[in-house]
Amino acid sequence: MDNFFLDYKSFLSGIGASWSAIMVGQPLDIIKVRMQNTGNSTISTVLALVRYEGILAFWKASLPIVAGSTITSSVSLGTNENTKRFFRDPKNPEKSLKIWQHSICGTASGFVRAFVICPFEHVVVKMQTQGKIDTRGDPKYKNSADCFKYIFNNYGVKGLYRGLKVSFFRDTFGNTIFFGAYQGIAKKIFGGDHIDAHQLKMWQCMICGGTAGVIYWIGIFWLDIIKSKIQADSLTNPRYSSGKECWKMTVKEMGYAGMTRGLIPALLRAFPANAAYIAGFEMMMKILGRDK
Repeated sequence: MDNFFLDYKSFLSGIGASWSAIMVGQPLDIIKVRMQNTGNSTISTVLALVRYEGILAFWKASLPIVAGSTITSSVSLGTNENTKRFFRDPKNPEKSLKIWQHSICGTASGFVRAFVICPFEHVVVKMQTQGKIDTRGDPKYKNSADCFKYIFNNYGVKGLYRGLKVSFFRDTFGNTIFFGAYQGIAKKIFGGDHIDAHQLKMWQCMICGGTAGVIYWIGIFWLDIIKSKIQADSLTNPRYSSGKECWKMTVKEMGYAGMTRGLIPALLRAFPANAAYIAGFEMMMKILGRDK
């Protein structure tokens, strides 16, 4: 019975984590996506957003982000927590897991996350970049719902899942890094090998989560660029037929420095957004009673 409620609590707590992260990280996320697709600098991107689209542009396409993040964070964190049960010692369920075990739990959560988040991210990227890059014949969408409907009606489920392969590699690799780093920092800096991160004080959890978020983005940023460019690409007349081709063309046009476009706002976003993400999750788990 306890395991049943743990399942329920971890999935529900993921919702709190997603809302916390969105409030903090959304403005820097749109800056990152614009830079990845236009090649402009951080400052010029910010100034253009404010001047031509207004301050609310920093929260453009928030509806699919809220919807997608709520679902994916719930699934990702719920899967991560539930996978831990495979490593728990039935004779000593309170015994902390090793870092490699936490990393494998992260791998499982990333595998599931990729399949859930891909269509939401596709719509978000389309909305964040439309009119700012060469659409090569694509229509201008009225809103996120119109974008979703157009893609589904004309290209089906396959169209919505454009970029899935890259999303899969990004999320499985990235979540392995994130959850391994989160627990590793908690053990090596704050609590020792005998504890898991949730046993720390909240400010310590936030430091661990924020730092793990920075490490995550350093590790997966090149994959995120490829995913973003593929999803921003035209559906009617695409430039890229694969992730490999996207990589080659980006390097040819911008050099290897092009694979770091948007890294600064991503890293600036990473610490506060992931600190809030972890805080939202751990607070919800405490409220719902994991530590009772």
